[in-house]
Amino acid sequence: MKIKLKHIKDIAVLNIEGRININSSKLIETVGKLLEEGTSKIVIDMKDINFIDYNGLSVLAISYKNALKNKCAMKLCGISLHVQELFRIVKLDDIFEIYNNLDEALEDFTHKAAVNKRKVLEQPWRRRFMRLALDMPIVYRLIKGPRQKPEGGLYSGRMANLSGAGLFMRSMELLPLGSEVLLEIIFKKGQDPKQFQGIVIWLADKELQPELYPGMGVVFTGLSSYAQETVIEYIEKHVAASKC
Repeated sequence: MKIKLKHIKDIAVLNIEGRININSSKLIETVGKLLEEGTSKIVIDMKDINFIDYNGLSVLAISYKNALKNKCAMKLCGISLHVQELFRIVKLDDIFEIYNNLDEALEDFTHKAAVNKRKVLEQPWRRRFMRLALDMPIVYRLIKGPRQKPEGGLYSGRMANLSGAGLFMRSMELLPLGSEVLLEIIFKKGQDPKQFQGIVIWLADKELQPELYPGMGVVFTGLSSYAQETVIEYIEKHVAASKC
């Protein structure tokens, strides 16, 4: 990951390139240095990011928390569809201030009272990005993960939201990041559960997401077109019903 820093008036703009992963602590260090210098406005431009994983999400969350603790306003912009999808699954789109591009983020800083803020994730999304808030039971098994959790162990939780790409669940039995799981979801009472495979990509941050803690976000893997369509149709049906 490369970071280019520039200042536009009193706003620090960080353009980051490449991948945000476990080796991206440089971002935390760069933000920390700016905070030590008294910076109160930061924009992270992610238009040149081509990959982010669960460790990368944690890097962004730590940077954001450090900014908040130092009364610094931080905004993100230029987020790709792939990253938008991850943010929706783990509900970080409710935490970060996100904009289409650098100009919109800067404009919100300089003309905050006059700007009708537009978050990129509030624009019309593809169907798979639709997210349904719900509260329903879910059962899951660990099929591959760290040794401290026995593989095959059966756990239960409550699904808090669902999209065509993954879900977020509340559970007292959290699994380590990167754990591969088998999910069983009953979409209609009396029917057999549908099975989905996924990977744990996020553990709810107690400071940023107290209403979701303890909980975790899971992205679906190896999802067939038919299975994804089943999920999307379920979401669309219930979203439409909630608007009636």
